Amino acid sequence: MKQKNKREEKYDWMLSYQWTGIPDEIRQKNLEKILDFFEKNNQKIFCSDQFQNFFDLNNMGSEENYNFCLEAQKRAEKVLFFIFAENESTGMKKELALTKKNKQKAILLLNQKYEDLDWVQEFKDFVEEIIYFDDFEKFDFGELKNFL
Repeated sequence: MKQKNKREEKYDWMLSYQWTGIPDEIRQKNLEKILDFFEKNNQKIFCSDQFQNFFDLNNMGSEENYNFCLEAQKRAEKVLFFIFAENESTGMKKELALTKKNKQKAILLLNQKYEDLDWVQEFKDFVEEIIYFDDFEKFDFGELKNFL
């Protein structure tokens, strides 16, 4: 049986999140919590953070990383936008544009402290559901489970 190429892999979800200006430790801790939730619920999720070694080994710059992720997003059924800091994200904006173009279903997981930022409004206007949180360490994913 022929092994499926990673670049052809299908996903239930694409995780879109902030990268620039976010300390690695905080970003990775938050992403691990999300990835664990999806794994425990038998949902296949694409997260670019899992490909960081691949990007580094292939000396890929930010545009190449974006393109790789956008190609993966095309093979995802739904998109989860995760905004947990005030930093505006170029990658998330590109992923939102593709989500709109492909008419993918999308949910926004949003730290309510940042709901009034100008750059966040476009996400709020597009997604089918917004799930707010105050403290992500205490977030229990109950509301998100309704969308699996």
